[in-house]
Amino acid sequence: MTDLSDIKMPTYQLTQDVLNVSVSCFKNYETPANPVTINLLTWIRSEKHRPKIEALRLVDDKVLRDSIKATLPAITPSGVFTYRKESDLVPGSHTRLIQFDIDLADNRQIRNYASLKLQISKLPFVAYCGLSASGKGYWGLVPIAYPERHGQHFDRLKRVFAHYGIHIDTKPRNVASLRGYSYDPAPYQSDKVMLFEWHDLPKPQSHPTWSNSAVQSRLKGLYEDELQNRLIRFTQAAGEGQRHETLLKAATVAGGYIGAGRLDEQTAIYALETVASGWPTFTKSQKTIRDGIRYGMTKPIYLGT
Repeated sequence: MTDLSDIKMPTYQLTQDVLNVSVSCFKNYETPANPVTINLLTWIRSEKHRPKIEALRLVDDKVLRDSIKATLPAITPSGVFTYRKESDLVPGSHTRLIQFDIDLADNRQIRNYASLKLQISKLPFVAYCGLSASGKGYWGLVPIAYPERHGQHFDRLKRVFAHYGIHIDTKPRNVASLRGYSYDPAPYQSDKVMLFEWHDLPKPQSHPTWSNSAVQSRLKGLYEDELQNRLIRFTQAAGEGQRHETLLKAATVAGGYIGAGRLDEQTAIYALETVASGWPTFTKSQKTIRDGIRYGMTKPIYLGT
């Protein structure tokens, strides 16, 4: 069982510092050689090719739009390269950033797609989010803890977005993936951003006796009751000056259990809100519960951990 007292709190960084890094810039999408090194913040804020982007967004034909887009300069947000190939990353130059790319074609199930940038801005690990070149998609940047685990970080990030019903392009799993020039009159850039420390590892093998679905269901119910009661007892034991911190820890652990499929989200929220309902500033406690659960879900707690 996870020790509630040892829960690690998230690490926040100044976004300005996170984005103030060097990247490679290529002449266009079709030119993988002879890059120049530029500053990422300068690139994000540049309006040099704005007229071309605004003209491109008036083109309805996707084939024509893509051909115009291919002539724009492009960068590799995750590092500096001598040639646009994963093996040609300059040693030590990884920016500790992963980009994400969201296309309309892959997310037509999202009803409020036009306001998706606003929703993404609520994710604490998103440093930047803006419109794609076509104006029909979104792209953004997330700081990661371990550059050497770039692909594993991306796999976890992909699952986190999927939890919110958002499908992201898989190309940025490659550290040499490109980001063409774009312009957004109102991009999102946070003041501080949470370091995305999680990365996928092989899941532990399930116990062989759990092959029977009825047995699995019964065991899951027993585990849920045990976990729920443990969270309630831990939260109830909080001293008057420790309630917020204790509630955040309990909610974070609950999120870990939820992310691993060991606890129902609404059950956990109800249990923690029941305890907190007798405290002052209940509305603040409700936000703490949801923030903790959201954070914890990015770091599932599987059996045996």
